[in-house]
Amino acid sequence: AVPGLATQRVAVAFPLEFLPGVRQFVAKQPLSQQFRIAPAAPGKVAVFFTAGKETSGLRFHLHAPFVPELSRSSIKDTPANTPLFAQLATLAATSLHEIRDLGLLTPTFLEVLPIPQDQLPPRYQPIRTAIVEEMKAQPLTPTHAKGHAPARRLVQARASLKDLLTENDLAFLVAHQGEPKLWAVGATQRNSRIDNFLTGLSIPEWGITQFA
Repeated sequence: AVPGLATQRVAVAFPLEFLPGVRQFVAKQPLSQQFRIAPAAPGKVAVFFTAGKETSGLRFHLHAPFVPELSRSSIKDTPANTPLFAQLATLAATSLHEIRDLGLLTPTFLEVLPIPQDQLPPRYQPIRTAIVEEMKAQPLTPTHAKGHAPARRLVQARASLKDLLTENDLAFLVAHQGEPKLWAVGATQRNSRIDNFLTGLSIPEWGITQFA
């Protein structure tokens, strides 16, 4: 709900696509066994109707009761819209918790999230910032052990090293304050969107040289 406008809402929407081999939706099965979240190409911005010329640079859809231009094809540059962008940033970040709980916050989901290389217009950049800060602070970043943890608790390494050293080994070898470090999930391809997103979380690299 929009503060001060009880009947108005801000919203984010993530498109779903069937997993390979799934042909129809079965209501009694978990969503994560039937779907993955797919990138929207491109993400659209709506004010009850789609603002056809508005470009967010994101890969998911946004809605808010913006003040549009007279043509209704874009969002007006006015202070009245500023709080709505801030509310969308908060909503995009908090929605990650529900996505995780649905089993849909997988490594491939990271392809949907904005990376540093994306050209986001300035008023949409706080959405990326909010997502990154939420994943750094909350248990939302996929781990090598197929769980989730705050990105600030993670370290990155080659897959072979992750397979060699358990989390107990890592807790012994890597200095830490509070909770021990965990292995972050890795990207299968360098410079992919997943790799670039993980890099944007400032997860430190760790390897043989650290204890050689």
